Amino acid sequence: MPVTLFAAAADYQLDQFLSSRKAAAHIVAPADVLQHLQALAPQAAWSSGTTLDDIPKGKKRLFIYDPLHEASLVQTARQRYPQMDVLGVLHHVIPRLACSPNGRKGEMGAKPQGTPQQHFAVVCTARTGSTFYCELLQAGGLGAPREHLRPPLVHVLRQASVAREQVFDEVLSCGHIDGLFGTKVISEFLFDTVGKAQAADTLACLHERGFKFIHLSRDLAEQAVSKYVAGRTDLWHVHGQVRSQHQARIAQVPYDQAALHQHYQRAKAETEALNEALARLPATAVLAARYEDFTSQPLTALQEAASYLGRTAALSRVDFSTLPARLSAAAPTMQAMAQRLREETQAR
Repeated sequence: MPVTLFAAAADYQLDQFLSSRKAAAHIVAPADVLQHLQALAPQAAWSSGTTLDDIPKGKKRLFIYDPLHEASLVQTARQRYPQMDVLGVLHHVIPRLACSPNGRKGEMGAKPQGTPQQHFAVVCTARTGSTFYCELLQAGGLGAPREHLRPPLVHVLRQASVAREQVFDEVLSCGHIDGLFGTKVISEFLFDTVGKAQAADTLACLHERGFKFIHLSRDLAEQAVSKYVAGRTDLWHVHGQVRSQHQARIAQVPYDQAALHQHYQRAKAETEALNEALARLPATAVLAARYEDFTSQPLTALQEAASYLGRTAALSRVDFSTLPARLSAAAPTMQAMAQRLREETQAR
């Protein structure tokens, strides 16, 4: 695990997770990785080594990282040390951290009982309301569709030595609730993982494994403005009420034509590529959900999703004060920007 992987997995606090293990743990990794971890925790209670040999007695959990041969090393270790819980950093630790309960960083929750019987993916481009939609589904009792496919997992899946099916199965087994597994797939991370040319085949493979898809869409100008304003204000999500200080920060953002048109063109290109990939799926495998609809009538959208998944939504459990607010609706500046950008792009 070179430092580049620690950087890639910073969202999950991977190095802090490993360096905080207790005395019952043993870590096998290249020397530079162990030096990095020991620098973080000079008085660490865990033991370590660069090979599977000479593991002290009494150890209960073994963590293995090898950028070239991790899958085979894990298999060998499980045969040699059947009394130990053996986990590969790439094949088990990072996937489990991706499923950490309530998004808590650096924590691995216990695996849910049983196996997922149903699978679905919320698929979209960035800034199409996916955080609101997925939290709405979870609040209504429809699984926990989190954004598992983020840079740490993208990095893992791009490694030539990684057994992708094992990683995928680990996420499935850890991320379901009551037999329902949900995930969120943002187009940029999908394309970073498999490339645009393979996106359709990837979604088709998920469909063959029983996945259903919910496709979120939004006006391109609004997507671009949302991305631009969030980047300038660091207001990516506001839960509950949009306060006056939030509106004031947004109102101070200038209209940068070049930057907004760049965001618009990227949103347009990714939307077209994603639509092309989804078009390869049977129509019955995809539920369309427009931003304007599910933000204005969320309970109706929740019922539609439940019906599509063959489940019953718990409408009374939804507490809108805990869900992300619709910033654009509360900020006239964003609405004006979107209208101007829309007119400019239509005039070209």
